[in-house]
Amino acid sequence: MATSSKNPSLHTDLPLLLLIIELHANVLPAHLGRDKTVLLILARYFWSHLKRDVARFIACCAVCQSAKETTQTHPLPIPANICEDFSMDFIVGLSKTQGHFNSIFVVVDRFSKMSHFIPCKKLQTQATLPIYSSRRWFNYMVFLIRLPLTGKSNS
Repeated sequence: MATSSKNPSLHTDLPLLLLIIELHANVLPAHLGRDKTVLLILARYFWSHLKRDVARFIACCAVCQSAKETTQTHPLPIPANICEDFSMDFIVGLSKTQGHFNSIFVVVDRFSKMSHFIPCKKLQTQATLPIYSSRRWFNYMVFLIRLPLTGKSNS
């Protein structure tokens, strides 16, 4: 009863298969996904390998597979010129330097890939991150080069 993730197959007793179909596809709202279908079945029935059988059924359900959300992110547009668009992030958890810095604010021009590493002190809260990073970036980058048109950060 081996299953390939690229070509799933369902090997379940017919009465159990009919029960899964009834509770997965014919109950409103239909096509709830694996976890909610398992909970719906468990409210009334139980058999060994119930979760496995439902997971295999969902993997073969064309409606569920076509409606599945994609988790891939869309790529950022390519900037047209140098110093128009920057990516920013922090490297944290470093040992303290003589200047009491323990993290690095990394700024990369997305067009030229020119990188700038700005020493920073570890931030205390996530709430202060946008303000702190904006100030560090402005003080270092704007006076060094010129004001970019856009900036991206995962924070």
